[in-house]
Amino acid sequence: MDIDLTMVAALTTLVLALVELGKRAGLPNRWAGIVAAALGIALAALWALSVGRDVPAALWAGLIAGLSAAGVYSGQKAARIG
Repeated sequence: MDIDLTMVAALTTLVLALVELGKRAGLPNRWAGIVAAALGIALAALWALSVGRDVPAALWAGLIAGLSAAGVYSGQKAARIG
């Protein structure tokens, strides 16, 4: 099981942008982390299936990307407030 870190980096950026768009469209902030994790997993699964890669590894990578995107948002929010 090999996690592609380039894919994780790309997915993190994509998930961050999609969650931000969702929040601007009315997604409550409390759901942003769950949506980010779900989007990361879903996008990684689609990527793995489309290029023929290992799906379980891609699911882990998607979870990492989603949680990273959620952490980036909360980290910059805390830095801005504090």
